[in-house]
Amino acid sequence: MFCFKNFSLQYVVIGILANLFFSAISFGQLAQPFRYERLQKNSDDYFHVISLKENGIALFREREKYKNNNKLWELILLDTTLQEKKTIEYEIKERFKMVGYEVTQTHVYLLYRTGETNKNDFELVTINLNGEEEARHTIKSDLDFKLTHFVLAAKSLVLGGYVNKEPVLLMYGLTTNLIKVVPGFFQKDTELVDLRVNQNNTFNVVMIDRGNRENRTIIFKTFDSSGELLLEDFVSIDANKFLQSGITSALEREDLMIIGNWGERNSKVSLGFYAVTIDPYQDQKINFIPFGTLIHYLDYLKPKRAAKIIENTKNDIQVGRNPNFTSSVMPYKIVEHENGFMLLAEVSTTVSNASAYYNYPYYNSYSNYYSPYGFNPYSYGNYS
Repeated sequence: MFCFKNFSLQYVVIGILANLFFSAISFGQLAQPFRYERLQKNSDDYFHVISLKENGIALFREREKYKNNNKLWELILLDTTLQEKKTIEYEIKERFKMVGYEVTQTHVYLLYRTGETNKNDFELVTINLNGEEEARHTIKSDLDFKLTHFVLAAKSLVLGGYVNKEPVLLMYGLTTNLIKVVPGFFQKDTELVDLRVNQNNTFNVVMIDRGNRENRTIIFKTFDSSGELLLEDFVSIDANKFLQSGITSALEREDLMIIGNWGERNSKVSLGFYAVTIDPYQDQKINFIPFGTLIHYLDYLKPKRAAKIIENTKNDIQVGRNPNFTSSVMPYKIVEHENGFMLLAEVSTTVSNASAYYNYPYYNSYSNYYSPYGFNPYSYGNYS
């Protein structure tokens, strides 16, 4: 699926690409079975695209239009053949900014926050897939709370972020309209790197110890949809390795896994990927995988250059050094299937650390059913 704005034609074009595999040894060919076009003025904002899987696609954007002194936003629902099902406009206070969305099999949840950085008011707009606005919730916290993640677990909105640079989790009940602080957080020198809903509406939290001491750990917690702790695990981190991200699986399989990328302390580029299985009943070791040990990772390089990196990586591992080949990596999602796990990530090779775009901490809020993040559509980094 793709989306782009053609300024000469002034159209927004949405297309779906199908990858057709003819055999195990043939090349896949791309086809575009469906296409959606919409005339767009130069002053119009870009559409943001939400995958609804078998329910189609949703497009939303801010309009340069007002009603009742409020800003108008537009949501367009398309079916799987990119036929327009419904277009609706809804009002949002002008000072409120879009900070992310979540989707389920029946609804789209759009989260807005007041534009002032010292305020903590949020508004959640709930729209069903028939294109009808069902509810609005105003969420207020007395804490000086900086939002970085949010997910929807059953009828609870889970907000992850920081208070005084310490991680905190808030839960807001959509049926009770009550907000509470989840206990067990507020830990110094600790980063909240993942918040994800499982298939059974429990949710996982991953934090990474960022302290200078040698006995640093990954902290993993699973809660039920009411915020009760179900599982907790601590995994030691090697002293000479620095974990840059961490994404959890979502219990499509019976086992839980954390996968991410790692590098050296204070470096913005990565040396490889890592994986660790969650098992609170026995000690686990993190499996670190340098880029130079992966079978096809270096295929984009000239063969001579790739062979040199592979050889250097092998030599570095034999003498206990970190490899020196780096890439900028932004993990997005773990795909679970019957034979294991796959990590989807955006990767780019950089000339130096100064040119890398890596920014901590990531915003890694995932939907419990659909693949993309309920994500901040305006930046790769934190909410501000």
